[in-house]
Amino acid sequence: MIKQKLPSSYAEITVKMWRYFAFIEPSEFDTVSDYEREVLFSLFSELGVDYLDFDTDELKNFSWIFTRKIRQTQPPKKIDEFSFMDLKDCTLGDFIDLEKKYNKGVKGWFDCVALLLRREKLDDWQNKIIEPRNFKSVDRHYLVDKLKVSELIGKVNEIGQFINNTTSSYKPIFEQNEDEQQENKDEQPSEADKLKLAFKWERFLFYACDGDLMKIQELLKLNVFYVFNFLSMQQLLKIYPNNYSWQNVSK
Repeated sequence: MIKQKLPSSYAEITVKMWRYFAFIEPSEFDTVSDYEREVLFSLFSELGVDYLDFDTDELKNFSWIFTRKIRQTQPPKKIDEFSFMDLKDCTLGDFIDLEKKYNKGVKGWFDCVALLLRREKLDDWQNKIIEPRNFKSVDRHYLVDKLKVSELIGKVNEIGQFINNTTSSYKPIFEQNEDEQQENKDEQPSEADKLKLAFKWERFLFYACDGDLMKIQELLKLNVFYVFNFLSMQQLLKIYPNNYSWQNVSK
């Protein structure tokens, strides 16, 4: 019996295919063998082949599926009529959503990547116009499903690096002052501290708009670097509206 050519790496598996086994938890099974059998069964079912057609030695060729390190590859610049927007063009709202979803782990990755898929066009003066964020990320998961898993990992790593570099560059906006850091270094976070951390971006927006909820939507539309540059200037010159300090926003 001639077997069809099967994938030999994550560079040959689409995200849609990966979804069928990506969230199968080893803890749900009594043995590692049971877990691996279920993963392979799910993959083979999606490929349209029978798990029972493979002997033990042949199944060993699929050990790459269980690796924790997936080699990343560069995703295409476009999927259908949608392009991956340049991260430097992110609005504050985009950045907040990316940071929140990225920190959710694998289940948030699909939203992160879908958020960046936008329609683009040129205006009469050949300036690039990017589609505003008037859509739900989940509505563009079908586009993410067309990527190879290695391409998804490549884009997610790019997003993670962008988030880390941006927050590091503007660290003074968010960090506690040195006295508080020293005082709280060895203390366990209180429930109030945990609550503040959970709502750090909401608090950030509330104070940035001086409590005016009508201004928040407008602030979210501004370029993230434009906003952070202004807040850095306020931090440097200690210009705080209503005596508010931009420090401690994330603590």
